[in-house]
Amino acid sequence: MKRFLCWCIWLLVVGSRQTVDGRTSETRLRLLSGAQQAVAARQPNPSGKNYRLPSTDSRLRCQDSSPTCLTILSNLAIQNSRELVVLEQSIQLQKKKLWTNWLSADGLNPLAIGLRIARNVAGGGDRAAAKLEIARLELRRSEAETNLRHSILQAVLLYEAAEQNVHGATAKLTTHRNRLAFLTVAYRLGEGSTETMLQLWQTETELEQAVENAQLESRQRLLQLQLLVAP
Repeated sequence: MKRFLCWCIWLLVVGSRQTVDGRTSETRLRLLSGAQQAVAARQPNPSGKNYRLPSTDSRLRCQDSSPTCLTILSNLAIQNSRELVVLEQSIQLQKKKLWTNWLSADGLNPLAIGLRIARNVAGGGDRAAAKLEIARLELRRSEAETNLRHSILQAVLLYEAAEQNVHGATAKLTTHRNRLAFLTVAYRLGEGSTETMLQLWQTETELEQAVENAQLESRQRLLQLQLLVAP
């Protein structure tokens, strides 16, 4: 009888332990599954509202520092530059004057017409002044084109650097969130301290702000490039 009672008690104890162990294992699996889902849900989403990376603008055929792209952007900027358009118009106007300066509004006075033609043939007069003006305008045009190409190069390099900052900040946030998700599971199971978790959550907030700042700078750099190419 005593042996029977002992055997029954042993079965009850073993059964209760298995039940507890089963529930504990199930709880751990659920927490780990939840942690994995949290990691996936909290990753910076390139297509989301908060972590959208700047895309190629429709006005820009490219936006990198390759020689081909720089040539394309520079040519577009030159075509769209109001200053260069005005300079080109002024040059064409002065070239027309090279022919009209042979004559003037001296009327039909043969002597005046003859003197004007003689001065132009000798290299002086209004024709010489028009040539000097053309040379001055062409020099201004060359300098403006050079400055514009240099500005395009600087704008592209600044945009690329800003984009690298975005990717670097996003990678740091992703790594931290992966670590935080599993540490949160351990914390719920009684491991770690509240102080440590508070520091980790604060770090996450700071990294999120760093991503937003990097994206803001990237958008500003892209806008500057757009204004140079298509003002």
